Amino acid sequence: MVTFNILRKNTEREKVLAYLQSTNADIIAVIEVNDEWVKALDPLRKTHPHIAHFPNSHNFGIAFYSKYPVLGFTRPMPTRGHPLLIAKLDYHGSLLTVVVAHPVPPMSALGAEFHNTYLGTTAATVSKLPGPVLLMGDLNTTPWSPLFSNLVSTTGLRDSGKGRGFQSTWKRRNPLFTAPIDHVLHSRELQPVARHIGPSCGSDHSPLQVDFTFTPTLPVPAPVTKPIPPTDTPPLQTPPPREETTPQQPPPPNSPQPPTTRPAPHPPIPFSLFY
Repeated sequence: MVTFNILRKNTEREKVLAYLQSTNADIIAVIEVNDEWVKALDPLRKTHPHIAHFPNSHNFGIAFYSKYPVLGFTRPMPTRGHPLLIAKLDYHGSLLTVVVAHPVPPMSALGAEFHNTYLGTTAATVSKLPGPVLLMGDLNTTPWSPLFSNLVSTTGLRDSGKGRGFQSTWKRRNPLFTAPIDHVLHSRELQPVARHIGPSCGSDHSPLQVDFTFTPTLPVPAPVTKPIPPTDTPPLQTPPPREETTPQQPPPPNSPQPPTTRPAPHPPIPFSLFY
């Protein structure tokens, strides 16, 4: 799989597309996409037909490409304007959940507050997800940050970069000022066998590619089918025809009247029935 913050204002779209096509990755997450980037990366649908696009005119758009069927997408919003993408995949009949994250960088007091809230909410959300899980994206934090440590401990995920040395994915204009802020975390069912840093292709980030072996544990849930209520209305019941009756003639005058009988009085109601 590959995660790549392509830099929204990057104009080298053909290079980015060529690199992504060359990786042969099963899953691709692209960060900072806008409408122009969605159009530029449209050829990926030939090999990755299961797609979700959430472009953004700022720097928080996300695009997701998968070779495997997607059972569903959700897009919670840990902080306003900064989404979290959760995709549930059918990976050869087994459930695999992929989470793509991109919090705001902590470049100011307000940015730091949003950043901390986003990562805390993401950790709580991912910790409740069942089965094999991948968490990937530009997390805008280094492996030495307490926030990163909290993310790992809360979710129970493992850092794919642990024990692999310094693999920087972001740089400023000064080539000496670099940091690994793009990450791929994984549950125990996934074992990384290779981890590569790709060419920047005009971005201030470098793509991160990680290859895994996968031990499935949860089958894909069967679709829930609900009985469809009948839509046919029952036929109208026609009332039976009335029987014609002959009106009763009044008795002739001065004729003897039948004796009137009064109903027997009801027995007295026991007092205990009221209490």
